[in-house]
Amino acid sequence: MIFVGFTSFARSVLRDTSNDYGGSTDIIVQANNTAMASPLKQIQALPNVKSAIAVKHDSLELKKRESGFDSQSVDVLVVPKTVFAQYFNNRITLLNASQRRMNKDGQRKLYWLFPANFTGTLTFAHNTAKPITIAQTVAADTPILRSLANYSGGIVISEAYYADLFKGKRKNPILQTGFYILLKDRKKHVQTMAQLKQIIPTSNSSDQVGNNEQNTSILTALQVMVYGFLTLLSLVSLSNIINHIFANLLQRRRELAMLQAIGTTPAQVTRMLGIENSQLFLTSLIWGSVLGTALSLMLRQQLGGAYETAFTLPWLEIAIVTLVLITVWLIFEWVSYRMIRKQNIDHWLRLT
Repeated sequence: MIFVGFTSFARSVLRDTSNDYGGSTDIIVQANNTAMASPLKQIQALPNVKSAIAVKHDSLELKKRESGFDSQSVDVLVVPKTVFAQYFNNRITLLNASQRRMNKDGQRKLYWLFPANFTGTLTFAHNTAKPITIAQTVAADTPILRSLANYSGGIVISEAYYADLFKGKRKNPILQTGFYILLKDRKKHVQTMAQLKQIIPTSNSSDQVGNNEQNTSILTALQVMVYGFLTLLSLVSLSNIINHIFANLLQRRRELAMLQAIGTTPAQVTRMLGIENSQLFLTSLIWGSVLGTALSLMLRQQLGGAYETAFTLPWLEIAIVTLVLITVWLIFEWVSYRMIRKQNIDHWLRLT
């Protein structure tokens, strides 16, 4: 119960959940009132930059919420013409993002925010926004596209189309620009960060590679501490099991000698002991697995909706416990057979 319950809980919680949606870009740069095309070209020219993308975010209210749309508010993702051509083939695109949410069973599941193959015209409540015709829907399933979608997705259009959409009448113009960058060599992320500061001095940069390294170090330290403690508890429990079955064997040596005296072979005596202990092990395995699973579920429920992964049965922990018990049982059978075969029957029969 201790091993199955606590270890399965620790394994599901003490893990890196950053890739539950898939990996993102290595560096994120946010800047206010910044042009996109020129800085993006300089960023793409850096020797350690594999690919980069730039985007400005706006938001529009749909006049009528379309079927399958998660919300009546839709983000507008404005990109430079080079990005619009390279990633979207100059076609107005609905970029479909995913989120994890709690379902009616209390589990967090992956949901897509838009229909998978939506095409058609969207009209907006904003009186200066013209209708937008969606030519294709693309899933945000690569690091670049996931970063561009930013977990909310939206309509991808070019800067020129955005300017034509409002004809300069937008009351709340976009102020922030985001640059999302993939590196050729992640080990050189510090040098690349310094180069990016020179291109956009007033930016707010996020070194995802450095953050992931720090998080991994902390997570590894926690895993070593927690698993070490659980291993110690499990070994104490296992030692009690071993002590019980072997102490019981030593206490029954006179009884076993009597069985041998009436003609029972060492193999038959060992088989009898094996059946007795297999029943004990099987009972402990079943109850330990059931109670351990219940314990793990109870601990997970205490987290509420804060954790992003659904509860799963601890099959790995149950398999490990099964393997350990089978190993102990086989060792016991081997030790029992050797002891019974070599013991002095007359000596044990004379004892009262």
